[in-house]
Amino acid sequence: CPATDWSQDWIKKHWYTLTTVYARAPFFAELAPRLQPFYQTKPKLLADFTIELTIFLADCLGNRHTRFVRSSELNIPAGHKTERLINILTHLGASEYLSGPAARAYLEPDRFEQAGIRLEYMKYDYPEYPQLYPPYDPQVSIIDLMFMTGGDALNYILQPPTTASER
Repeated sequence: CPATDWSQDWIKKHWYTLTTVYARAPFFAELAPRLQPFYQTKPKLLADFTIELTIFLADCLGNRHTRFVRSSELNIPAGHKTERLINILTHLGASEYLSGPAARAYLEPDRFEQAGIRLEYMKYDYPEYPQLYPPYDPQVSIIDLMFMTGGDALNYILQPPTTASER
């Protein structure tokens, strides 16, 4: 993996954007101090930043039972596309895999079936929640949801979709 390019201080710019855009969000003051340490690092790899941030956000949402594993730490034979993923899932003893919807373009569902792994695609149709800049935009980061709803964020993720007028 190539090292992170620090010729531009993207991490500082990203933090500035978050603080500028969300300063008036209801739960900004609660979450921002806990997020800021991630933005005060200069990780060697971008993956180091995203993995640690993902684990932190999962913990904030109450997910303390999921085991996070880097595929680079596993002794998995090389493979192309779906093959490598199935090798990882098999190594970990997975019986199902939940993927983002964009992966439909390249995953091979028949390979999952042959391996005895159920393949499902995530549906990002969460209920609407108040946002700082209407109209509602569902295509935002989990950080938006957390800044806006605080401890209720997981409830939005787990409940069936509704429109704002149904609440």
